[in-house]
Amino acid sequence: MCNSVLQPGAVVEILDTLLSSAATTVDEEKGNPYWQARADFYIMCILSCLPWGGAELAE
Repeated sequence: MCNSVLQPGAVVEILDTLLSSAATTVDEEKGNPYWQARADFYIMCILSCLPWGGAELAE
């Protein structure tokens, strides 16, 4: 059985992409009224991954 489906570097890239997307979505200058829910969802995804990936990120 394979327990290393995702490499730690790939997970960090995914989290970085989500964080960048959330920051882009929050851009209020464009006047996007729907940014809050999407940005909150992206941040929730990132924070919910931390208990499982925290050990890898700490290294």
